[in-house]
Amino acid sequence: MRKVSLMRLSRLVALFATFIFYQPANAQDNILTWEEYYQQILAYHPVVVNANINLDLAGQELRFARGFFDPMLIGDYKQKQFTEKDYYRLLTTKVSVPLWIGELEAGYYQNEGEFLNPENLLPRNGQSFVGVSIPLAQGLLIDERRSTLRQARYLTDIAEAERLSMINKLLLSATKDYWNWYFAYQRYRFVQEAYRLAEIRYEAVKLSVITGDQAPIDSVEAKISLQNRDIELQQSAIELKNARLIASNHLWGEGETPLEILETTLPDDFDLARWSANLPQAEALVAQAEEQHPDLRKIIFKNRQLDVERSLQVNKLAPKINLQYHLLSEPQAVSGDQYGWSTQNYMLGLKVAFPLFLRQERGKLQLVRLKQVQLEQENLQTRREIINTVLAQYNLLNNIAELIGLQESMVNNYQQLLRGEQLRFENGESSIFLINVRETQLLDSQVKLVKLHSDYGKARAELNQAVGLVDWDY
Repeated sequence: MRKVSLMRLSRLVALFATFIFYQPANAQDNILTWEEYYQQILAYHPVVVNANINLDLAGQELRFARGFFDPMLIGDYKQKQFTEKDYYRLLTTKVSVPLWIGELEAGYYQNEGEFLNPENLLPRNGQSFVGVSIPLAQGLLIDERRSTLRQARYLTDIAEAERLSMINKLLLSATKDYWNWYFAYQRYRFVQEAYRLAEIRYEAVKLSVITGDQAPIDSVEAKISLQNRDIELQQSAIELKNARLIASNHLWGEGETPLEILETTLPDDFDLARWSANLPQAEALVAQAEEQHPDLRKIIFKNRQLDVERSLQVNKLAPKINLQYHLLSEPQAVSGDQYGWSTQNYMLGLKVAFPLFLRQERGKLQLVRLKQVQLEQENLQTRREIINTVLAQYNLLNNIAELIGLQESMVNNYQQLLRGEQLRFENGESSIFLINVRETQLLDSQVKLVKLHSDYGKARAELNQAVGLVDWDY
């Protein structure tokens, strides 16, 4: 009677241990969700900081380009003394204000001396002037200053696209590492429970051998099973530790402080319904990629820069014709301290220059056109690759979702097989070997299921990268 009770006890212990194998993780554990992981990366990661700095650099380039339109105060003074003779003293002060077309100037001349050049002879009180300098051909529609400013404006758009591209690549890498950590943790948890189960069964089998209910060889088989589980546990433990370290690479705190994921911190559970709830249709994703993908936007803005450069080079095929007109006035009292101006007092200048062969101008224009052809070809290929990648990742994601459903069904079936084998063992119709086989099959199926969970998370990240999503917080 005692032998039967002990035998039944050992089998019940083994059956109870099997049910322990399927208990969920402690709800009190510290969970690091993907959303928290994502927000921490965007807040402090050095790559994100550098990406934002690149945007600031482009802003400074734009400020530099705007500087070509800054007003300038100019002073020029020359004096010559020789053999105790006062040859001349020439003073010019003026303010030059660059306009969108040409320049506006206002200033004052003061010239004195015994040997002044006749063209420098001025009234005793000097001479004030105000006037404009306007290009009539080359430089009328566009010039170097306007070209630089327009291209600098597009440079900020290119920098923004590059910033998004850098962040998307970072998030793709970080998301893959997060799901590798998730898979390593889930596999470790399953192997750990399997080891505990093997340990409990081994103790139960030893008890049965002592009571004479089972042959000693059964304890050897249970011991081998325990040793295999121990090896798997140690391997999965080191893989979990390494996966946790790699996932920690992306976490930074304030003051450039690197953060490390603690052993007590666990990845979030996988929820297919939550991860697939806001997934648009393939056509919408393709349209979104064509509209906002950073690589395509960079090409668009680079092409606009080349359009500006082409306009400049076309304009340089025209001759240089610059008109300068200054109204002149002698600082004399007209009414109080007023100055007198007359349209009959002026200085007019016209300067014309034109290269005979235009080899530089035609060469630069052709270079710009060829670059635009290259950029158009790059745009065609990049667009095609992006569209096909989006469709491929979308198909892969849906396929993984279907596989997850099938694998969940398989896990349930293996659980039923194991329970049935346990009942047969309790009735003396099975063996430790068959139970180990069922447990191994169940363990493998559960590991495959969490691997599919991990693959789904990675595939979703690949899809986000392919679409060029600005915000991954879905």
